[in-house]
Amino acid sequence: MTTLARKILAEADIRGIHPTADLFPLLSDEELGDLADDIREHGLRQPIITTPDGTLIDGRNRLVACYLAGVEPSYQVYDGDVASFVISLNIYRRNLTQGQRALLVVRADPPKFGDFGKRAEAARSLGVRSDALGNALLIVEFAAEYIDGIIAGETGETGVSFAKALEIARERRAEQRSREERRAADEQAAARRTQVEAAKLAALRARYPDLGRLYDEKQLGSLAEIEAVVAERQEAERRQRAVVTRNFLQALLFLQPAPAGVDRTVVDTVARLDARQVSGMDVFSPNREADFSPARIRACAAVLLGVADALEEEQAS
Repeated sequence: MTTLARKILAEADIRGIHPTADLFPLLSDEELGDLADDIREHGLRQPIITTPDGTLIDGRNRLVACYLAGVEPSYQVYDGDVASFVISLNIYRRNLTQGQRALLVVRADPPKFGDFGKRAEAARSLGVRSDALGNALLIVEFAAEYIDGIIAGETGETGVSFAKALEIARERRAEQRSREERRAADEQAAARRTQVEAAKLAALRARYPDLGRLYDEKQLGSLAEIEAVVAERQEAERRQRAVVTRNFLQALLFLQPAPAGVDRTVVDTVARLDARQVSGMDVFSPNREADFSPARIRACAAVLLGVADALEEEQAS
């Protein structure tokens, strides 16, 4: 729209321009001049159409041309479905491509053409292919910044064709779907982590009630902190078990040695074993297999009891 045409329409005796009518581009300055010459010579052949409240719905170019020609415009009132009326008037009046027609139809009333059945019906009535309307909906949603240029027929470096805008819209839709899929995957992963952490926390509460209370009292702020405390406790327990195991093995070897005797090197080696190593050791010496049978443990206990009795007798005498 030229500056002059915009000024004339702003000062015209109308309430405003209906949004659907404003979707269609105005004539160029040269074309408006030619129309003004024709109206000056032949008069206004088709009146300006408005709604009952004075909103212009058809005839912007004619109204501007009347002012340029110095001809008083005549008006006609239309009281009906404005969007459909404006589209039906302009879509055949102008030399528009399928893409331009589709964009105009969809932009005039996007909700109406979101339903496939209504879209197909509209396509048939307006001479627009249903697939073109579907593509136009996609452009409206994902590449709306190109619509005005497409409708105005802009080409060259600054213009984008319907096909190019559709390509951009499809790329953006694919990117959006990819983001949505990633977001959904992240949400699912987070939900799984939450479930796993809840299960771990429940197990830790059952085994370490005191840590559960500390967590509830906010003295331990996360599952990781609880697991760190548990790891420290388990390491202390492991060290304690290693000491007990080592001492027990030494007692067994000294109190009930192998028939060939116990090599001091073997005893020293056993003393350095921890619980993990003991659990995987099958032989304590070359001449004897490990024996943790109840019979051997009872024999060792009997020796210990005998030593205790002897000590008590010495102390009593």
